[in-house]
Amino acid sequence: MTMYTPLDSIFGILFHLTANTNLNMLFGVMTMSILVSTIIMVITAKVQDQKALGKLKKKMSKLQEKLKAAQKKEDTKTANKISKEMMGMQSTMMSQTMKPMLYTFVPIIIIFGWLRQYPDLQNFIEIKGYLVTLPFALPHWGSKLGWLGWYILCSFPASSLLRKILKMDVM
Repeated sequence: MTMYTPLDSIFGILFHLTANTNLNMLFGVMTMSILVSTIIMVITAKVQDQKALGKLKKKMSKLQEKLKAAQKKEDTKTANKISKEMMGMQSTMMSQTMKPMLYTFVPIIIIFGWLRQYPDLQNFIEIKGYLVTLPFALPHWGSKLGWLGWYILCSFPASSLLRKILKMDVM
């Protein structure tokens, strides 16, 4: 019994929904990707002040324009003042964007560890040599992906959709 055994009984069912093993493995990893993306986005929406980040982003944009103008005029005193103000704002933005990681890091590591060792998924990949064959080749990856490549590929559209739904288009 490993530390992941409880996760086998919780999430393992996602890998056994049909009689088609290929489809089960693809669907299982895709569902885990969507689930993790949802958890990350919901936590992010709860712990980040989206309005404040939006205001900071707009203010940063205005300051960048002022900085360019000051640099163009070779006004180093004003440029330095604006740069310092921007650095303070970037620090605030960075701390806001890092907050969700405090809550999601450990659960993500656990879920990735479980996926990496889940026996049914690993046996499938070991026998087949890959999880999915894409109809096109990705640079540096090719057209055959393991569970992590498929997970990442699934997480991009899931995260984008969730950002739209939760109105998190700030960053």
